[in-house]
Amino acid sequence: METLNEPTHPTDYRLAKLMDGSLLMGTISVDDEHMRIINPLELVTIPRMTNEGLKEDTTLSKWIPFTDDIEFVIAKDKVVVITLASVDLAHYYEAVSYTHLRAHETSLHL
Repeated sequence: METLNEPTHPTDYRLAKLMDGSLLMGTISVDDEHMRIINPLELVTIPRMTNEGLKEDTTLSKWIPFTDDIEFVIAKDKVVVITLASVDLAHYYEAVSYTHLRAHETSLHL
């Protein structure tokens, strides 16, 4: 598999838009037929009502909950586009990833 830039800097995290509309973020590499993503988090928009009206919050959550797997292989024909994440989103991704990792480690020791 050819690597697209392993994340040596926060701006190296990538976003992948899938055909089903999912927007995933993580460490991505591709070959002729597949995309591999490590520690994928899904960018999810949640509507909420405020005093000013309807607002949308965006968060990152585990793409596939209730699994210990961290690497997933997706057929390349299911991927619409892959792009670099912004620096701010990359920092948020690292914070959320760290939180998920700590929660997983804690559950292993229970």
